[in-house]
Amino acid sequence: MPRRYAARPIAERGETNLARRVERERKARGWSYETLAKEMTDVGCTISKAALYSIENGKPPRRITVDELTGFAEIFTDGDVAEMLKPPELVDQDRAHELVTNLLRCIDAFGHLASETFTALLAFYDLVYENSELAEYVGHQLDSRAPAQYEVDLKAGPEGEVVTELALLRLVMADHEHLQEMRTAARMAAAYRNGNWSAEDDRLAETELGRLRAKIEKARLELEED
Repeated sequence: MPRRYAARPIAERGETNLARRVERERKARGWSYETLAKEMTDVGCTISKAALYSIENGKPPRRITVDELTGFAEIFTDGDVAEMLKPPELVDQDRAHELVTNLLRCIDAFGHLASETFTALLAFYDLVYENSELAEYVGHQLDSRAPAQYEVDLKAGPEGEVVTELALLRLVMADHEHLQEMRTAARMAAAYRNGNWSAEDDRLAETELGRLRAKIEKARLELEED
């Protein structure tokens, strides 16, 4: 006698996952049923607000046609039907993996960029001792550069615009602060390398080390508290 399974048929589970996915994607975009119905119509699949509500909340949920599946995929996953059929849990796992990969790439890129920036600044301060006129020209170019441009998109109403502006301003300030600290370190390194280290450099080095060590310790304690 063939074994009987208590689990629901694969097709039914697939439709349940699809209904959950439609709800997730619709809410993520802040869309109403009316908005989603319009989007579906625009891609050639007419569906009513009531039908969408029944897909998400019906008991049992309304069945989804092949045309509707294709329409949802066109809207939410750039036409990738297989991606649209993924359970939300797998989608979350994929997004988490993508986030980890992206953060590690950014951290690695930032480390390389910081190293290259310090090397370039060190070459600039070496130039101060070799050709002061040329170094002065380079310094003017650095000081007069246009503010860095960044892209952050958090806009979703007035509150989103405020948060976006705060994020952008913080990025610009971080850029400025990091550059200034690198310039200080590069200037002292160049002075030491060129035999121009002074008692004032001793004092400044100790002050900078103390300040940065305290800053790092504060950041470490804040991370532990979180």
